[in-house]
Amino acid sequence: MKQMTQQEPQFRRGHALIAQLVVAGEFPLGWAYSFRIETMKQEGAPIEWIDTFNPIVVELGGVGLSAKAKNPNSAKLFIDYVLSKEGQTIVRGGKRNPRNASRKDVEPAIAKMDQSRVKSKRVPDEVENNLEAYARSYREIFRIK
Repeated sequence: MKQMTQQEPQFRRGHALIAQLVVAGEFPLGWAYSFRIETMKQEGAPIEWIDTFNPIVVELGGVGLSAKAKNPNSAKLFIDYVLSKEGQTIVRGGKRNPRNASRKDVEPAIAKMDQSRVKSKRVPDEVENNLEAYARSYREIFRIK
């Protein structure tokens, strides 16, 4: 990482902004969500995402129920629906707005986004549990305020 600082990387907030800067030629590469890149490609942008990292680190999202929900049974039914095959097919979206579904039995909207061919791995517990220390070190190495 310390050697990488010699390349003077630039940092920006926002995956959409980073993807736009790559398309505009401002950055040679950037870290962005695959669905964002797929959408931009369909709009004619000259950009591609790489699916050959091994593994690709993924971010997991959750769904939950408040302890003070006014209609907890309705909320439970909604959660069941969102996690069902039908619900995840809706979450996945179509070719114009492709996302990755949480279920392996939901076909991807874009073949390249097929989770069975992309080796993904969640962030290790050790990193997640010490995220602030890692973030502090990262900011120091890259001189990010």
